[in-house]
Amino acid sequence: MASNLRHIGILMDVSTGEGREMVRGAAAYARQRANWEIVFPCFESQGLDPVNIPYWCDGLLLRPLKLADQEACLEFKGPKFGLVWRGIGSRGIPFLTTQGKEVARMAFRHLRENGIERMGVVGFKDSGFSYVRSRSFQHCVDEAGLEGGEFEVVSPPDRSLLIQWLKGWKKPFGIFATNDMLAREVVNCALEAGILIPGQLSVIGAGNDDTFCTVAGPTLSSVDPGAYRIGYEGARRLDLLMKGETLPRFGERLPPLGVITRESTHVAFHDPLIADILCVIRDEAPRGLQVSDLLERFPVSKSTLNRKFRESTGKSPSEEIQRVRLARAKFLLRSSDLSNEHIAVESGYPTPKAFYLALRADTGMTPRAFRNHSGRADR
Repeated sequence: MASNLRHIGILMDVSTGEGREMVRGAAAYARQRANWEIVFPCFESQGLDPVNIPYWCDGLLLRPLKLADQEACLEFKGPKFGLVWRGIGSRGIPFLTTQGKEVARMAFRHLRENGIERMGVVGFKDSGFSYVRSRSFQHCVDEAGLEGGEFEVVSPPDRSLLIQWLKGWKKPFGIFATNDMLAREVVNCALEAGILIPGQLSVIGAGNDDTFCTVAGPTLSSVDPGAYRIGYEGARRLDLLMKGETLPRFGERLPPLGVITRESTHVAFHDPLIADILCVIRDEAPRGLQVSDLLERFPVSKSTLNRKFRESTGKSPSEEIQRVRLARAKFLLRSSDLSNEHIAVESGYPTPKAFYLALRADTGMTPRAFRNHSGRADR
């Protein structure tokens, strides 16, 4: 085995949770499927000088964000695979990354499903990934005919301008920040401005970075881009390249896993009854909740419940229960190796057939096809 040992250099921006999760995914592949020794840490450069690329390695896994590091990576003559498009995939290196537009769409749908009708986006100026997410989010807002807005953060950031911008919104409103670090700054500025979260403002980020999402309160809702999966699958594709095999596609963009809901987007409808009912649905639909259970728990008739719920959310309670179940099932298909029978139980479906039919009606795909389309790795 020692004679077949390969050395893999990892050049990765690990300043965010996404980068660290990609490294963990790649390391998992190395332990489980390959005889690799990872050359790590191999961090980005400091200042203007490029990073010291380990040219003696057998392969390189790349996610450099600085121009100098991107240029240095091009000098490596061996097999290399990128986990970002900008500066890597755009220069002819095969790549795998997350669908940035779908990250924004998921954030928009989450806020909209919570009854938010005014929503803005906070992103980084002159940042490729942030630009894609910001523009896609604004497109969703415009297409829905809602009130929107954008705030671009420059370096160094001016917190007073962000606070002033947040104060100008009519409440309640929602904000999508293009990564979790920025979302935490939005939360901090809103609290400094006396804006209540949740209640007056709902905030959602992207990256599902545990440090920014869970350490401080309120905990932060976030779109999980599936960074671990990207790292794992990227390592698998690099392994194929080192074996001289041809990749089926030059570049791939996988859908994010879904929204991880936390305190920053707890529902805050004008009707407290509907807010309470929606919280119960979000928590208990995967455990087999029925509309009849809601009628037993809340002092409301079926006709009044259907009318008020549709006025607030645009859906019936039954439709919302089915939506939550299906969202849970899709998340498990993308992120786990559970069987269809287990997923049906975990998502609240009475039978595997009911799960199959619901997924087929929504996506046109079988569970296997959906899992393959989502790029799920067989770990």
